Amino acid sequence: AVTPGSPLQTVEQLKGKRFGFGYEDSTTTHLIPVLMLSRHGLKQKDVDAQFLGHQPVKTVEALLAGKVDAIAVSDFVYDQNAGRMRVIDRSDEFPGPPIAARKGLNPAIAAEVRRLMVAYKPKGKASSQHFAKGAVAVTDHDYNRIRVLCKVLFDQMYQ
Repeated sequence: AVTPGSPLQTVEQLKGKRFGFGYEDSTTTHLIPVLMLSRHGLKQKDVDAQFLGHQPVKTVEALLAGKVDAIAVSDFVYDQNAGRMRVIDRSDEFPGPPIAARKGLNPAIAAEVRRLMVAYKPKGKASSQHFAKGAVAVTDHDYNRIRVLCKVLFDQMYQ
């Protein structure tokens, strides 16, 4: 995303520009944006990469203060700041952060927690919170695409 008045219209125009990533171990604010750059013929080294940390609000603030020319944010963060920034590209959908249960947890308890999480439909003020769209059931297999992207982009596998 860029500021509404930014002259940048395409990802290709980010070459040589200050790009605000979240943090280096982030799928949403580092890995996926690097993949998006590669779809447009750019590598991370083609932008002036700035790692802005774990707090998305600080990433948005850096963009609005002119410290970076473009940023990568989740759809949730964008939706909260839509009037303050403009999208120049969107990624494919990827599974978000997982909620994991400890090994050895009674399978019936794990199944019930999973059912409750997937059935949750936020209402009222909760609809503006981070899990406002609820949760979806995923398996470890759903993250294989991300593992392959790590191998291709960084020559390393994430477990």
